Amino acid sequence: MKKSTVERMYSAKVAQLLNDGWHINTGTMPGHQGEIAHVDLTDGSEIRRAVLYREMVWGRDAFDGHKICIVVGRNTDRVYPGWDCTIWNNRLEVLSQIELAEIQEPNHRHPEGWYTDMETAMDIQRLRTQRWKAQDFDLEKELGPAFKSIALRWLRKQPRMKSAKLEDITKMTRYTTCEGKVGFKIEAKGKTFTLRVKPA
Repeated sequence: MKKSTVERMYSAKVAQLLNDGWHINTGTMPGHQGEIAHVDLTDGSEIRRAVLYREMVWGRDAFDGHKICIVVGRNTDRVYPGWDCTIWNNRLEVLSQIELAEIQEPNHRHPEGWYTDMETAMDIQRLRTQRWKAQDFDLEKELGPAFKSIALRWLRKQPRMKSAKLEDITKMTRYTTCEGKVGFKIEAKGKTFTLRVKPA
């Protein structure tokens, strides 16, 4: 689902409260507590807030990333008359809550972003992790004898290695960092030499 869909879901919650006879209570709306948007509605005796906010979540067996929450809550604090009374989001009595995982943050290439339920987000996260691991990022891959003969020419240019022979190379590995940079490690005569390849 896209950002506009999330906005429509939030609007539907507000519309539901309005249809139930609640009206906007502007006196409690100033202030910013990190939310994306909120609207306060009242039936004359109590105030309910529909708030949309974004927060980072992570942890074991949980989705790692931002989540979007649409919460409808009842104000439990005393409200003073006037135009600048504050209702604190963390003190609301939660009446309903929808949580969505942010799979793609809105940006210039993806202005709508992409959001889904937390269970689907976990499946997407597992798939992304499998793909990432399949690329051998930050893992070393041992190379065969053909690579050793190529490495020997470079190795002989290193200090105190002019007389190195092919049999002196005990191991040669290729690695890729999580940034996508490629490098090689050459083990010879008890030393390890690292050759980093500059990106094209």
